Amino acid sequence: MDGKFQAATTSSGYIVFAPWNADCVGVFDPITTTFSCPSIAAAITMDYKFAGAVATSNGHVVFEPYNADCVGVFNPATNAFSCPSIAAVTTIGGKFAGAAAMNNSLVVFAPHQADCVGVFNSATNAFSCPVISAVITMGTKFAGAVATSSGRVVFAPWDADCVGVFDPATNDFWCPDISEVIAIGGKFAGAVATGSGRVVFAPSYANCVGVFDPATNAFLCHSIAAIITTAYKFAFAALMSSGLVVFSPHNADCVGIFNPATNAFSCTDISAVVTMDSKFTGQTSV
Repeated sequence: MDGKFQAATTSSGYIVFAPWNADCVGVFDPITTTFSCPSIAAAITMDYKFAGAVATSNGHVVFEPYNADCVGVFNPATNAFSCPSIAAVTTIGGKFAGAAAMNNSLVVFAPHQADCVGVFNSATNAFSCPVISAVITMGTKFAGAVATSSGRVVFAPWDADCVGVFDPATNDFWCPDISEVIAIGGKFAGAVATGSGRVVFAPSYANCVGVFDPATNAFLCHSIAAIITTAYKFAFAALMSSGLVVFSPHNADCVGIFNPATNAFSCTDISAVVTMDSKFTGQTSV
């Protein structure tokens, strides 16, 4: 089938793939190069289930719901899967796109179509959704989330003309305006925090790499137009031990590499290996 999985995360040495259209959770062991896919059909079978995956401190993997009306929870040690319902809180399609795991068992979901920030407690399965409609109400707001050293969560702007910032300690939400820098749709898809505390956004339609400083709300967008202007360039970002940020190629025929220390960008060609569109959507370092 097409559209099997949407994103992946590491847990206990495994790579776990979030089921998008697949009716199973993908599990890959990079040591033995074996792949398995434990069924979740008894719990959920709809398409466009989950938009991503994040590993929690208790060793479980949480899948943020896109069209699913429940939060996916997978235990890679036992292959057990559950899906605690959130239907009493929200049932809109395209709910969330992006998740960030906090230090206290909480997982925060970036609002895409939802007019609230999803907050899931992986220890208790409790779910809440603090409303943000007083600040922003448009559709397809954000695509990507990352926890910062301050304990706040930053959301990558997709169609929003502001960077979402959420404080899970207080449920406060604000959205510093970036429209003077960039105001197109489909700006960024994915966010990663760097060692300096700044957040880097992976460019999708944007012809620049977004860099946000949550300490000052300053936003810059470093042009990459001399190298690539393809639509849907990259999908998600990963921070390497070297400090470099790597962007997963979606329609791009190259792997994006950004140096947040110098703002230098390069794109390593992969066209000899794969040239199709919609190549990859999500990544992690191993």
